[in-house]
Formats: sequence, C-alpha cells, structure tokens
Amino acid sequence: MIKIKEIFECLSGNSDLTEEFIYKHVGLRENEMYTVLSSSTDETESMGLIPLCKNSKSQDIKVFKDRKGILVARNGKAGTMRYLPEGKYTINDHAYILYLKDSCKSKYKILETEEETFLKYFIYAYSTQVKSYATKNDNATWNKTTFFKDFEINSADMTKETLLRFKSTNKELEELANIINLLNKQVVLLSKKFVSIDPMTQDDPIILGEVFDYCSRNDALSEEGIYYRQPDGNDLTVLSGSASNLVYGKINKKSEKIHYVEDTQCLHLVSRGNAGKLTYLSKGDYATNTNAFLLYLKKEFRKEHNIISEHQEEMVLKYYLYYLQPTFFEISSKSDLGVFPLTNAISTLYVPVIKYSDEVENIVNIIEQYEDLKENVSTLKERYDAIKGKQLFSV
Repeated sequence: MIKIKEIFECLSGNSDLTEEFIYKHVGLRENEMYTVLSSSTDETESMGLIPLCKNSKSQDIKVFKDRKGILVARNGKAGTMRYLPEGKYTINDHAYILYLKDSCKSKYKILETEEETFLKYFIYAYSTQVKSYATKNDNATWNKTTFFKDFEINSADMTKETLLRFKSTNKELEELANIINLLNKQVVLLSKKFVSIDPMTQDDPIILGEVFDYCSRNDALSEEGIYYRQPDGNDLTVLSGSASNLVYGKINKKSEKIHYVEDTQCLHLVSRGNAGKLTYLSKGDYATNTNAFLLYLKKEFRKEHNIISEHQEEMVLKYYLYYLQPTFFEISSKSDLGVFPLTNAISTLYVPVIKYSDEVENIVNIIEQYEDLKENVSTLKERYDAIKGKQLFSV
C-alpha cells in the first residue's frame, strides 16, 4: 500500500474569490486569464474568468496552471472529484486541487506518459472511498487533513498493466460520455422550441367524448383467455397495460364477446399501473386486456373538421396525445383506486378542437425529434452505467 501523501500535493482555495470579487476584476484584462472553479462537478460550469491579481492581503491569488489535476469538492457534493486537463485555473475555498508530486512521477516511470490515465483511474477506482471523508450532515465538508493522514492506495494501481488496461476500457466510456453530452445539448435546444402544447383553434372547447370514441378493455383476455382463443391467421393483436411491453399476444378475430377495433389508428391508454400513459398506434386490428383502453377519432369529428387522409389523422391523434398526456396523468393521480377514470373523462373533460394544419405537423415533428433524442440519451446512459459499473479491478 502507498500513502496518499506520497502521491499527491494539494492546492487549497482562495477565500477571496467571491462573485463580487470576480466582478470587480473582470475589466482588468491581462495576458493570462484564469478559470475560476468552485465545487461544481459539471465540467461546463465555472464562476468566470479572472486575471492574476492580489487578494485582500495584497498577495497573489493561488493559481494552478499547465498541469493536470483533480478537482475535489470541499463543500456541497463534498468529496466528489473531476479530472482537470492542463489549463489555467484558480479555485475558491469550496474546492481543492490534487496533483501528482514530482517525486512520485520520478519513482513511477509509467506516470511520465500516463499521468492523465492515472488521475482518471484514481477518480474511477476510489470515488466512494474519497467521498467517505466528508462529514455526514446537511453542510457536508470534505476533511482534507484526515484524508492525507490516513488514505492509502494499492501499489498495483501504479503499474503499467493496470493503467493501460484501464485506458483501453475508459476510451469507450469517454466516447459515450461525449455523445451523451452532445445529444443532451440537442435535447435542450429542441425543448426551447416548444414550452407546452397550446390549443391552436378559434373554436370553443368541446367535451372529450365529441372527439374520441373508445374501445373497452377485455377482462377475459388473461393469459389463459388468450390461450383458449388461438389465432388462425385472421387475428387480433392483444395489447397489455405495459408501455414497455405492449403486445400481450394474438387471438382469433372471431372470438366471441371481445371488444376490438379493426383497421384503425388509435391511442393506447393505460388504465392501471402507469395509469394515464398514452401511446400512438398505427393502423391495425387491436384489442386490450383488462389494463388498457383504445381511443380513436370519431367519424363525425373527422368529417366535420376535414381530416381526409390517414396522415392527417395521425398528426391530429399525436397532437392530442401530447396535449392530453399531462392532464391524463394528473387525472390518474387523483383517482382513489389508481385506475384511469375514462367514463368520467369522456363526459366531463373539455379539450380544444385540433384541426390538421402545417403548424400542427411541425409541432408534432419537433416533439418526436425531442422524444427520440431523449430515448437515445437514456439508452446511451444505460450503456455508460453498465460499463462504468463493471468491477474491472479489485481496489
């Protein structure tokens, strides 16, 4: 084991670096400007830039430049670390910077070429242990003194084999992280294009039941019920109340006493569990088990508002989905039994008249891009966490 004090030096923060102090020195532009860091673990955040200047004691502020290091949060998310590439930094008194001792780099020759790899590996391998040196209260503070007195790491962490093995695996992590950050920026940009779905109509609101018909759920379509209604080629797709695993099975369309829709595009509505959740379904033959309903546009509504093509119907359905979704979740949350009260909603809920237009289509397209990006980000984060969570090394 190697004492941490044999590996790292530590730069403490500047107590003078308040927002007011930084603001007063903004205009003093000189050749060297330093990024002011605090306890934030977000790599995109800083308190601003400041030139080398004097503190209240007429001493130069402490700076960290042209070296790689680790920023450690002293307060806030105390003990949280992030890697600092070479640059020009200064810190307030809510953070520390750890950096390798010259004597350590001389002793362990691999650090001459793999200093960055070691620093990133240290953050990966020891994040939990480092955080344990923070006090357990609302105003948590990381205890630098105890950390440097007691903390040790495995000598194997300084070997070529360990660092190059980690470097190879960490490359995929960093590539994923870069993609996730890029997609997150696109999500934010898209989200600014629509704040909410606004009713784009001059008509008076109408009752939901004047827009939609609905297909009742089928209590008979349990697993056993589906088993005894085997498909024969002229089938119905049975849908469940699970938004993640929608298709429950298939049954013969000739089955008696089954509620279903035929050759219809509609909205799938979860009635139990994640009650109120809506999903668009393209044209098909559908029935549901006891945990879902199907909503579809009334013929009279389509005729009255000149919805003449399948595409126009799809756009209107999707617009209603995005408009209704928050309201449906709210209605479900107020239900005593946690079941969506469709009969009541159909007869009492007022909604705008949504007619097909280019504006409707544009908004639906923007929201679909937004939802696709969010799903991609979520998938990538799962992949990222799965790789990061692997026990690659015993530490």
